[in-house]
Amino acid sequence: MSKIYKTKDEIINQKFESKKFSEINGRILRNLNILNDKKPKLNAFVTLFSDIDFNEFSECINFLSLCRYIKLSNVSTSRETPFDIKEFDNITVKLTARGIKLLKGKKQDKAVDI
Repeated sequence: MSKIYKTKDEIINQKFESKKFSEINGRILRNLNILNDKKPKLNAFVTLFSDIDFNEFSECINFLSLCRYIKLSNVSTSRETPFDIKEFDNITVKLTARGIKLLKGKKQDKAVDI
């Protein structure tokens, strides 16, 4: 039986060599930056990525959240929440200060193609 939840290191080790993974990560951050501090629901935000496999998108959201480049919050409580695929419809996403620094080139991450 495989693990559903992966640690940041496991995700990096599995996907680090994948150019597509780093491209999707960068695209997610750039799109959140364009939304300029709005907090879209994940189920609405994913529509911007209809050309990407849902599982790949989910893995990237999980990775970006674990790295603290994005903040995931529960819609009802507004409390920060870990990524859970079962709660996809009840989570909002927002770019963090750390994510903005990455976009502005003040920080680097080889798993995110800006």
